[in-house]
Amino acid sequence: MGVIYGHIWAFGCKSTPMRIGPVDVNRLLSIFGTGVDLFFVISGFCMYLMYAGRIDAFRWSTYGSFLSGRAQRILPAYLVAILFAGFVRMAEQGAFPWRNVIANALFVQLFVPDALALNDVFWSLATEWHFYMVLPALIAIGDRVGYPLTLFAAILLSILYRAVFSEPYRGEPIPLDLQLPSRLGEFCLGIAVARSFAAGRLPPPWFRGAHGFVAAFAVMCVGRVLLTEQVTQISETAGVVARAFNIPILACGYALIVWNVVSCESVFARLLRTFPLQWLGKISYSMYLWHWFPSLWIAGWLMRLFDGAAFVPIVATLVATAVLWPVATLSYRLFEAPYFSRRARGGAPATNESASTGNVRSST
Repeated sequence: MGVIYGHIWAFGCKSTPMRIGPVDVNRLLSIFGTGVDLFFVISGFCMYLMYAGRIDAFRWSTYGSFLSGRAQRILPAYLVAILFAGFVRMAEQGAFPWRNVIANALFVQLFVPDALALNDVFWSLATEWHFYMVLPALIAIGDRVGYPLTLFAAILLSILYRAVFSEPYRGEPIPLDLQLPSRLGEFCLGIAVARSFAAGRLPPPWFRGAHGFVAAFAVMCVGRVLLTEQVTQISETAGVVARAFNIPILACGYALIVWNVVSCESVFARLLRTFPLQWLGKISYSMYLWHWFPSLWIAGWLMRLFDGAAFVPIVATLVATAVLWPVATLSYRLFEAPYFSRRARGGAPATNESASTGNVRSST
C-alpha cells in the first residue's frame, strides 16, 4: 500500500502538498513508498533459507532446479501483466511495443534503453532475477571464507558502487540506481537476518519487542531522509555521501524490522498475523504487478473530480487498494495458486521453505 501511495503521490497527483503547519503530510506519507526495498530484504531472507537449506555444495542441477522453481513462481502472472502493459501502451501510442515487451519478459529491461517505459514498476523483477544469478556465488564464498566477511564485502562494494555510479532515477534510458550492484546490499542484509534467524539468535536488546520495532523503523526513516533532494542537493559531497548510504541505511532498518517480527513477540508481530494482512501478503505480488495503471487512472480521475484537492492522494490510495484487491486476488488464484498446488503435490522443486520461514514466505 505504501508503494501504491508513493506512485499515486509522485506520478498521479504530481506530489500534491497537504500542509498542516510546516509539515507536508502527503510528502511525509511517501516514506512508505520504499516498500520495494523491504521486498528485496525479504527476498534475501527467504531465498537464502530456500536455497542454502537444501544444498551442501554447489551443483548445476540443484541450481537449475532452484531457477526453475523461481521461474514457475514469478513468470505466469508477470508475463500476463507484461502483455497487458503492452496493449495499454499500444492504445496510447498506436503500435505494440514489441521490443520493450521482449526486454521485460527476458528480465533485461534495465539494460535496454527506454524499456522501462512499458511499466515503471517492472524494474524490480529484473533486479530480483539478477540476484538469483549471484546467490550461489555468495553462498559458495560464504561457506569458504565465512559469511560475515562475505556479506560485509558485498555490502561495502554496493556502497562504493552507489557512491561512484549511482544517480537518483529520473527516467534515464539506462538507470544505474535500479540495477543489482546498487541494490545488492539489501539482499545481503536479508541473508544476514536469515542466518541469525536460522541460528536462533535474537536481535540486539534495543531492537526487540514493540520498542525494538519502532527503533528499527526509525533507522529506516534515517535512510529515507537521506533519499530526499533536500539532503542530496546540499552540496556535491553531501549528495555523494547521501546516495552512497541512503539505501543501505534504509535497508538496514527494514532488515531489523524483519528480524524483529520473525524473532520476537509484540503487538506488531500479532498484527501481521491477522487474516487481512496475511491475505494482503499472499496477494501482494499480484497487487504489485497490476497496480501501476489502475492507480494512476484512479488518481487522475479523482484529481479532475476534486479539482486537485490536497486529500486526493490518500483517497486515491484507498480507492485503488479496494479496486486492486479483487484484481490481485483473481491474479493470485489464476497464476500463482497453481504453483503452490504443484509444490504441495510434490511437482515443484522441493525446498525446506515452509519449515524455515513460516508465513513470511507467502508473497515471495
